[in-house]
Parts: sequence; structure tokens; C-alpha cells
Amino acid sequence: DLGKTLADDFELQLNLGHARHNENGNKIQQSIAGLDLLYFFSRKEWQPYFLLGAGAERDKRLLANVETKKTSPEGAAGVGLRYMFGPSVGVQLEYRHVTGFFRNSATWGFPRSNNNYVNLGLVFPFGAEPPKPAPKPVTPPPAPKVEPRSEEHTSELQSRFGISYAVFCLKKK
Repeated sequence: DLGKTLADDFELQLNLGHARHNENGNKIQQSIAGLDLLYFFSRKEWQPYFLLGAGAERDKRLLANVETKKTSPEGAAGVGLRYMFGPSVGVQLEYRHVTGFFRNSATWGFPRSNNNYVNLGLVFPFGAEPPKPAPKPVTPPPAPKVEPRSEEHTSELQSRFGISYAVFCLKKK
């Protein structure tokens, strides 16, 4: 299956499948192609989901050496479990029920086909991961509060600086 993430909980997948049954020289084949909408209950490593889908099925049968072929619309519903090995590849196991709606029921003798499938497949999500919420801005801590110097403190520093400067100059000469 090929898929595209639509939102955190939803994904769109292309579903392709083929099944066949042979019994006493009679053959029945069914190929399906459709789009599935998956709803995920979790997006952790193990991801259970529910699916709804729609597409087309191609039915072909050979009964008593008479071949019949027809393409019909189909709908699907199912449940599955996906395991992701990383962000770009995973494996999923699912059960789906597919109902085909025959346009000419006289061809088949009944108006619908109802089939149950158990699928095991690889998953290759396309596109970027859904955007993550922006991190909250970090506000820097307030600057330390500096108290203004008193006049006495300032003159004391000036006099000390002047004395050391004078000593420095005397030594230099």
C-alpha cells in the first residue's frame, strides 16, 4: 500500500489486491483497486486503525468453459494494525470486507459480491510528517538588578584608582 498522511489521525492509502480460487476446473479471479481512508487510534510504534474505502473490482470467472468478465464499483470497511520500523517504512496486517456492486446482476446471478480479505503488506508513507506544534519561546531570565552607587562609593573608587595609577606611573619613570 502507498499512503499519504492527511492529519495526525488520518491517512489516505492506495489499495491494490488480487485473489483467485480454483475448484473442479472452475476459476474465479478478483482484482481490486481503490482509495482507503484510515483513522488511527494511536501513532506510536504499534498503530491500530479503522478503514473505509471505495474503488473498482474486476471480476473474472470461468465456469463450464464460459468466461465472464466485469468491472464494478466496490466499497470496503475493515480494521488493521501497523508496525512502523521508522518514518518511511512499515508493515500492516488488516482484515477488510469488500462489497462489489454488480451493474448487471443477470451476468452473475446476484446483485453484489461480498468477500472478506486478510492482507499483509508493506507501507511507504509519502510526504512530510504532519507539522509538530512550534516549541514555546524561551524567555530569558531578567537581568540582575544593579543598585546605583552612592556618592561616597564612587569617590572612594576614584581615589583608589588614582592612587594605583600614580604608583604605576612612578614605577614606570
